[in-house]
Amino acid sequence: MNGGDKPCVLIVDDDKLNIRLLGNLLKEEFDVLVALNGPEALERVISNRPQIILLDIQMPDMDGFQLIDKIRQDPEAKDTPVIFVSGMVSEQDEKRGLEMGAVDYITKPFSPAVVLARLRNHLELKRQRDLLSRLSSLDGLTGIHNRRRFDEFLSHEWRRAERTGEPLSLIMIDIDHFKPYNDNYGHIAGDETLKEVASSVSRTMERGVDFSARYGGEEFVCVLPDTDAEGAWQVARKLRENIAALAIPHAFSDAANVVTISAGVATCHPVEAESSPKKLMEMADAALYLAKKKGRNQVARHEPVSGVAENSQTVEAKPSGKPRVLIIDDEPANIKALEMIMAGQYDVCSAMRGKEGIELATKEPKPDLIMLDIQMPGMDGYDVIKRLKQNPETRDIPVIFNSILSDEGTEQNVLDLGAVDYIRKPFHHVVTLARIRTHLRLKQALTTLTDHNAKLERLLNLREGVDRLAKHDLKLPIGAIISSTEELLERQDLGQAARLPIKTIMSQSYHALDMVNRSMDLWKIEQGAYKYIPAKVDIMKVLRRAVMEMESLRKENEIKIQILYSGAVAMPKQELMVMGEEWLFHSMVANLVKNSLEAAPRGSRVSISVQETNGLRIEIHNLGAVPVEVRGNFFEKHSSFGKGHGAGLGAYIAMKIAQTLGLMIRMDTSGESGTTLALYENEPS
Repeated sequence: MNGGDKPCVLIVDDDKLNIRLLGNLLKEEFDVLVALNGPEALERVISNRPQIILLDIQMPDMDGFQLIDKIRQDPEAKDTPVIFVSGMVSEQDEKRGLEMGAVDYITKPFSPAVVLARLRNHLELKRQRDLLSRLSSLDGLTGIHNRRRFDEFLSHEWRRAERTGEPLSLIMIDIDHFKPYNDNYGHIAGDETLKEVASSVSRTMERGVDFSARYGGEEFVCVLPDTDAEGAWQVARKLRENIAALAIPHAFSDAANVVTISAGVATCHPVEAESSPKKLMEMADAALYLAKKKGRNQVARHEPVSGVAENSQTVEAKPSGKPRVLIIDDEPANIKALEMIMAGQYDVCSAMRGKEGIELATKEPKPDLIMLDIQMPGMDGYDVIKRLKQNPETRDIPVIFNSILSDEGTEQNVLDLGAVDYIRKPFHHVVTLARIRTHLRLKQALTTLTDHNAKLERLLNLREGVDRLAKHDLKLPIGAIISSTEELLERQDLGQAARLPIKTIMSQSYHALDMVNRSMDLWKIEQGAYKYIPAKVDIMKVLRRAVMEMESLRKENEIKIQILYSGAVAMPKQELMVMGEEWLFHSMVANLVKNSLEAAPRGSRVSISVQETNGLRIEIHNLGAVPVEVRGNFFEKHSSFGKGHGAGLGAYIAMKIAQTLGLMIRMDTSGESGTTLALYENEPS
C-alpha cells in the first residue's frame, strides 16, 4: 500500500514517451508508478495498491482489456478506478472499455489539462466512496462490524476458499434470554451488555484473518477462514466460556444466573459441488437452533442430512423502476436522438430551457442523471450546472455535458464546474449509452454507501459511544480527513469549483466528529465522570467552523450569518484565545447556531457577537421567538415544539457543555426583539 501523502497513480503503457509525458504531468500532484506491460502492472497493483490506474490498450502479451479483466477479479483491487488512455478512437473500443468497468476513456493525443481534471474528479469520487464505505461497515452500538460488512467478508472468503481448497467455518451466536434481560434491567443496561459481549467476541478472534460482526439484535456471527470443524468447535467453546466469565448478572435466565450464549458451528469446503455461502449459513443456523433446543448455554455442531439438495443461486434484487435521465437541450433533434439511444432502458424526460430543466430536477421523481447542453438561449449550460450544484436537492445528481464545442478549454471548464463527463455531438450511440451506464453505476454505488452511512448515524446516539470506537476507528480517520481538507483549502492554485466539494467534505467531517464526540462524552458529562482538560482555544476559529458546518441549512432557509467582534464585523482571520476544550466548544456553539438557524424567519439574519470586556461573552441572535410552550423548559432534555423532527437535544447538549466549561447560558426571547442565546463567564456589570 502506498504510504505517501500524495495519491498514488499507476501508468500502464508500453510506450516510454507516453509514460514520460504523463509522469511529468502528474509528478507534482501524485506519487507515480509505471509499468510497461500487463504482468508488471498486475505486480504493481498487488504490491502497491494504487488509488487510480491510467491504462493503455494496445500492449504486447496482455492488452488493456485483458488486464482490466484480471484487475476486476482481484477482490482487493476490483474497485480501483481505471481510466483508459488509448490511441484507439473507435466507438466500439470506447464502449467495450467502459462496459468492462473503466470509469473513463481518454483518446490520444491527450490534453494535459483534461487528463488532470478527469483524474481529480474520479479520485474525489473514490475518496467519498471509500470514506462512506468505512463508516458504513461498523455497527453503531457495539463498534464491531455490521451485517453488511459480514455479507461482503463471507462472499470474499468463500471465493478465496474456492481457489485454495481450504475449509471455511462459521459460528452463529445468540445471547440467551436477552428479551427478559432488557425487560427487567432496562434498555440502557441491555445496550451495555451487547457492547461487552461484542468486545469479548472480538477479543476471542485471536488470528488476524478471523472475523466477527453483529448480525442483528442480540445475534453475532464469526467467520473462520482455513479452519476445519474441530478448530471451529474449539473457538466456539472458548467464546461461550469467555462470555460466561464476564459474570454479567442475569437473574431472569433459565440457562444460568449470568449472561450466557448459545452457539452453532458449521464448516464447508467451498470446492464441493453442493456447497454455498447460503448453505453454510443454514447449517450454522440449524446448529444454533439445536443448541437452544437442548437448553442453551452450550455449543452445537451441524449434523448434515444426506440426500438433501438445495438451490444456492443468489438472485440480485432489481430496482422497482428504471433510472431516470433528464435531458436539457434547446434542439428537439438532439433530444430525439438521445431518447432513441436510451429507449427502453431509461425513464427519459426533457426540457428545452435551462430554467425549466432546473425545475424538473427538483421535482419528484428526481433524475438520476442529467444530460446538459452548453449553448442555450436565456440560461446556458454553465449557469444551469452552477444553479444545480448550489442547491442541496440537486448538487449530487451527476451531470454529463453534451455539446458541439470541441475545444479542450471548454471540456476542462465543465469538468471544473462539477460535470462528471463531456460528450461531443454528434452522438455515437454505443459510446453515449456506455458512458451513461457507467456514471449511473457510480452514482448508485455512492447512493448505496450514503444510505448505509445514514443508517449508521441514526444508530449512534448519546449513550452508545465507546472509547475504542470513537478514539481509534472513527476519530483518527475523521481527524485526518479534516487536516487534509484544511491543507487543500490553503492551496493558492486550487480552483473555486474544486473548493466546493472539499468544503462539503470538511463540513460533513466536522458533523461526523461532533456526533462521535457527543456519543462518547455527553454520557460521561451527565454522570459527572468527564475529565475536563482545558487548553488554549481560538474561539473565533471555532465559530467560523460552526458556521461553515451549517452552510447547507443556512442556504436552505436563505439566512445571512454575521460574526461580530467587539461590535464590529470580525476580520476573516480574527483570533481570540480562551481556555477550554476545542471540540466541546465546537459542539456547544454548533448546536446553538443550528437552533438559531432553524428558528430564524426565512430570509432574515442571524448574528453571532463576541465580547471580552468583562470575560468572554457570546450572543447568538435571531428574529424568531421561542414558543411560549417551551420557554420555561428550553434547556431541558427532549424539549421541542412544532419542529416535526429532531430529538430536542441541541439546547440541552449546549447547556451541559457550558456547565463543564464553567460558562453560564441564558435564553431571552420576545415577539418584538427575537431570541438571544447568551454564553458568558461573568454577569454583566
